[in-house]
Amino acid sequence: MSKPLMAADRGQLARVGAQMSFIPPRGGRGRSIRAMRRAHRHVRPDPDGFMRRWSMLMIVSFPSAGACGRHFGVTRQTACNWREATHRPYGDVVDFAIRTLPDYARVMGA
Repeated sequence: MSKPLMAADRGQLARVGAQMSFIPPRGGRGRSIRAMRRAHRHVRPDPDGFMRRWSMLMIVSFPSAGACGRHFGVTRQTACNWREATHRPYGDVVDFAIRTLPDYARVMGA
């Protein structure tokens, strides 16, 4: 047979499951802004660099925007945007390019 819960036990049980805060403090819990920057220094995406390399890949791989569009199943306008480096492709398109374009590793540096 188990012992009945006392009032002190109930208070401890309530505190264990309680949410302390919903919004983490700026910089993360227990971290200063400087510490957060040091911890995440290696994670710096370069969207402009990716756009330049993707544009070069499209120009090297296809003679025209129409051929690029047919290969990826997108509109000619989308292919033009990729070639001019004004829009980025979705992840599934990049995955398809990795599998089908022989120049991908050379141009993209992968």
